[in-house]
Amino acid sequence: MATLNGYGLLTAQTFQNMMFNYGEFTKPAVSVYIALSTSLIDWDNPATMTEPTGGAYIRKEVPTTTAWWTLADSSEARVENMQDIVFTKSTASWGTIVAFAVMRTVSGVTLDDMLWGGVLETPKTIEADTIAIFQTNDLSITSTNAVVP
Repeated sequence: MATLNGYGLLTAQTFQNMMFNYGEFTKPAVSVYIALSTSLIDWDNPATMTEPTGGAYIRKEVPTTTAWWTLADSSEARVENMQDIVFTKSTASWGTIVAFAVMRTVSGVTLDDMLWGGVLETPKTIEADTIAIFQTNDLSITSTNAVVP
């Protein structure tokens, strides 16, 4: 299980624009990319995220549709994955994964790229020939201070 513990600048700006009528809400993308990290993420400096390198690692593209995500608990504004999120099989060690990020892009780590992220309840070591997976309902994105009408 992985739980949100931070969000990026673009996400904050989108909510502010929507809430204070600076503009219309536009869904940022038809897909997002799930990134894995062997380090905790400093939300003020996303470059602190350490993604695996080599070993066939690539961010996992996931559609932003209701076929993939569900509002699991409206009182907490919690969204969960409705399908398994399966990464490519590792060909070498990726290290111990301790955090994840929901990214806007397939590569790059800037304030504009990172939407949300969090820590894994149980860090997972990914050795060669391992498939990293967030099973259905394992990825939970909660806006803890949200007010849901």
